[in-house]
Amino acid sequence: MKFFIYVTLLFASASISYAGQVLDVSSVGTGMQKTQAHVIGEGHVILQALTEYQAFESADPNSPLSSLSGDCFGAIEIVVNQATGGGNCIFGDGDGNATATSWSVTGFGANGSLMGTWSYVGGTGTFTGITGGGTFDSVTDQATGMFSNQISGAAYLP
Repeated sequence: MKFFIYVTLLFASASISYAGQVLDVSSVGTGMQKTQAHVIGEGHVILQALTEYQAFESADPNSPLSSLSGDCFGAIEIVVNQATGGGNCIFGDGDGNATATSWSVTGFGANGSLMGTWSYVGGTGTFTGITGGGTFDSVTDQATGMFSNQISGAAYLP
C-alpha cells in the first residue's frame, strides 16, 4: 500500500511540476517528409505538405513535451524563390494528451531551409490551456525524405 501511495504521489508531482511555469521548448524534431509538389507555372509551385515527426531531441529531456510525436500538414506556395503558407500540427503522447499548433512560413534560410513561426492553439489532457510559440528552421534531405527541424520557443502550462 505504501508503494502505491508513493508511486501515485511521484506521478502526481511529476505531472504538476511544470504547471504555472514557462518551459523552454527548444528542440530538434526529426522524421519523414511526404510532400507533393504541384507545378503551377514557371517558378511557381504549391507544396501539399505532410511531415511525420518521429522524435524530438529536447533541451530538457524531462519536459512533458519531449515525448510527443505526430504530424504537421498544410500548404506552402513558392513564387520565384519566395515562400509563404502555413498549416497545423497535432502532437500526442499516446495517452490522450495532445498539443495543437499552427505554423506560418516566413521564407528560406541561406542553406535552403524553410523558416517560419509557430504557436500553440490548444491542447488536451495535461496540455489543456497551453500557450506559447516560437520559430522553426527545417531542412529536408531530398534523396531520403528525412527532415530535421530546429525548433525554438517557449510554452506555458497553466
